[in-house]
Amino acid sequence: MSMGGNVKMKGRDKLKEMSVGNLFELERRLPDNNFCSYKLIDDKYLLGDDSIGFEQLQNILEIIPYGISITTDLSCRDIRHNSAAAKILRINPWESFSLSSAILPPVKIYSNGKRLLPENAPMQRSAIYGEIIADQEVEMIWEDGVRKITKWNSRPFYDSKGEIVGVVAFCEDISNLKTLNLLLQCDSTACNVCRKLVDIVEFLPDATFAVDINKRVIFWNRAIEDMTGINKKDIIGKSDFPYSLPFYGEKRPLLVDIIISDKKDDIKKYNYFERKKGILYAESFSKYAFNGKGAFWWGKASPLYDNEGNIVGAIESVRDMTEHKKIENELKKHRKHLENLVQERNKELIIANKQLQSEITERKQIEKKLEKDQERLYEQLLFSNSLNRIAETIIVQDDKKTILNDMTRMLGQTLGVDRCSIFEIDIKQNLAIKMCEWMNEEVVNMVPCQDIYSLDQYSNGVRFIWNCRKWLESHIDNKHAELTADGSAEIFHHQINIQSMLCYPFSFQQSGYYLMIFSQIRYRRTWHLDEFNFISATAKLVELATQKISILYERGQFLETLRKAEEEKELILSNLSELVVYHDINMRIKWANEAAGRFFGLAPERLVGHRCYELWKQVEPCDGCPVKELLESGQSQEKEVIGPDGKDWLVRANPVYDGNRNVIGTVQVALEISHRKQLEQEIARLDRLNLIGEMAAGIGHEIRNPMTTVRGFLQMMAEKNDCLKYKQYYDLMIEELDRANSIITEYLSLAKNKCVNLKIQSLNQILDVLYPLIQATAMREDKFIVLSLGDVPNLLLDEKEIRQLILNLSRNGLEAMSPGGKLIIKTMTCSGKVALVVQDEGSGIRPEIIKKLGTPFFTTKNNGTGLGLSVCYSIANRHKATLKVESNNMGTTFSVWFNQNQPEFPHL
Repeated sequence: MSMGGNVKMKGRDKLKEMSVGNLFELERRLPDNNFCSYKLIDDKYLLGDDSIGFEQLQNILEIIPYGISITTDLSCRDIRHNSAAAKILRINPWESFSLSSAILPPVKIYSNGKRLLPENAPMQRSAIYGEIIADQEVEMIWEDGVRKITKWNSRPFYDSKGEIVGVVAFCEDISNLKTLNLLLQCDSTACNVCRKLVDIVEFLPDATFAVDINKRVIFWNRAIEDMTGINKKDIIGKSDFPYSLPFYGEKRPLLVDIIISDKKDDIKKYNYFERKKGILYAESFSKYAFNGKGAFWWGKASPLYDNEGNIVGAIESVRDMTEHKKIENELKKHRKHLENLVQERNKELIIANKQLQSEITERKQIEKKLEKDQERLYEQLLFSNSLNRIAETIIVQDDKKTILNDMTRMLGQTLGVDRCSIFEIDIKQNLAIKMCEWMNEEVVNMVPCQDIYSLDQYSNGVRFIWNCRKWLESHIDNKHAELTADGSAEIFHHQINIQSMLCYPFSFQQSGYYLMIFSQIRYRRTWHLDEFNFISATAKLVELATQKISILYERGQFLETLRKAEEEKELILSNLSELVVYHDINMRIKWANEAAGRFFGLAPERLVGHRCYELWKQVEPCDGCPVKELLESGQSQEKEVIGPDGKDWLVRANPVYDGNRNVIGTVQVALEISHRKQLEQEIARLDRLNLIGEMAAGIGHEIRNPMTTVRGFLQMMAEKNDCLKYKQYYDLMIEELDRANSIITEYLSLAKNKCVNLKIQSLNQILDVLYPLIQATAMREDKFIVLSLGDVPNLLLDEKEIRQLILNLSRNGLEAMSPGGKLIIKTMTCSGKVALVVQDEGSGIRPEIIKKLGTPFFTTKNNGTGLGLSVCYSIANRHKATLKVESNNMGTTFSVWFNQNQPEFPHL
């Protein structure tokens, strides 16, 4: 019988296959006993008390995670290999690979340093001589340079007559172990190749460590770090059995210590121990491994030699066999159970041959029950895995659509239905709203459900579920009564062609409930208890998912509201005209608004990290800094200060607290109040003018009347002959009375309620009329006048008062200049206003004087009355105009700004 063909699983009893795998594991551990012998009887392999066919044996060998090679061709020309062995030999699973083949494989094979001949190969020796080969090392070098060292154990198996009919072998790739052995013999001058080999061993999947002759740890790879939880740097170089603590919780010898010391008492501590050609194999249980989870492990240790063959240490590799142990125990129980069944059957056969058929039937029933139990176990495992994946989706995903779509897909695939959908049933709105839907791609021409349905067509079924709080099942040959009553059964089973349908409700609320609908279109089916339990568990997860989605939606709404609030706050703060700055306790700026950025000429984010006084190019805070005083006192501060720019500022500083009411910073709001200060001064000046005006209105005329009488008598007396010798005195007195009268006239012009005669007229025309008079005055003083009239609209003006305003400002400008100076008089429009500008080239007005301009009787002239500018301010005020002054050492500019659209004047 030759080996060939691909292996296909036939659904044999999985426990029997796992049993064979366990026997192979024992074969690997006990290569010299006959526990796992095979015999061929009538083309059947006898395994214990059971016989199996070749395909079943091949299936068994395929699921074993170890390299197995087998042949029934005693010439060994055709040797087949399972997946694990094929991976080692670099061929496809169950492909032939043999030194005895007519077509030799593309690899050079050596044993003990010599080219291996076919008759000396392990399986050939077992086939030809019946030898049992143990641990024969074979080196393989492929044409592409790949090199592997393998270890082979082989033995023949016999037919019922005791004749050899085939060979089975176990192979293992020990290249990494060999590489590590060589690596650990390298001294401190090892080359880069050795370091690369260390990296290879470092990433071996088996937990591996090594000790020197003094039992100090010299190597500790990553796998053993994961198993023990001990980092390499914490154990390398340590002695006194530190490597036993994570396994046994106490200091005791391990296999590496037995290699070095060879104490027989240490061997007794292992459940299983074996020595083969200097290599130790052992099995034990460690309750401390994997952070106290415990593990059964299979260990293997070998000595390390120096170049002279002396033992310089030992290396041990540990593999976690916990799962294999669990399977082994279960298999033992199952084998015991099978043995009991066989014994019972044998007893019954001895008692009565007639009961043979019943025993066979009973056994088949048991096997069928076992198969059903296994199928149910597999189904429950499938359900459990699906629930885990659904739960993981709910935990990991945040998107509503992704969560629901993934859940329906996994639910539908697990149950094997053709369509799975979830609807929200809203009783109050009489609507069914689709939340998600999955459709099997294998079913063609299936139309998706609508997003929204009216419940009118499905009222009976919906009300039945709402009132009974239970699921509803309907089939094409057994329609549910409620669906038949409202006519929906016709839609489901004949229009949509649903063979079987299950409607499972969950999450009942005041307004309705949720409904999972499972549809089977290709064939009729029923749902059993385990599936209902799975659906019920899934419904709870879906309910959790809807709750999570609701929470995520509410959180999204809250975050959106918070974001809008932040944007509004940012918008408000950014659009404030005040400078708003947030400082930390070290006075460093943490945030600033747009106004602060504009003030310093930087983007607000570029202010962050600086101290405000650093932006003023200072090394320490300003005197009386409110921010500094707040951080020192913890109290809010508000004060008016003069900034480094010389302007007046109103600064408020308020503390910012943490949860423990500790000051963690301060918010500073600064407002420039220089303009406000000017307005306050202007208001004070206007108050003084108002007071003077009221006084002038009250007493001006009373003073003028007696003065007129006195002047008349003085004129009359000056004409008399008796008084001619005093004429010069009379003329002086009359001149002084006229001067007093002039002062009173100007004083009366300050009156608040003085009537003005406003008419629409041209400001330029008034200037044209006055220009010759002003020019004549300037020429007498050797000065120049420049008249520049712009295109300005007509204004509501009192011509007499405007003439007086122009003459007063012009006279002041001429008096302020030295001979040769130039006085510029011009008109213009700007920003919707008309300006009259008088600009001189004098020495300018000192700042402290500017503040007092317009104050009645304040003058810097020797013969001045101090009323000229006061009159100008009063005239500008009666015309709703603004008088401004700008001065420097190059001259002074007075400008009067009139509104183009002047308001109504109540006193006209």
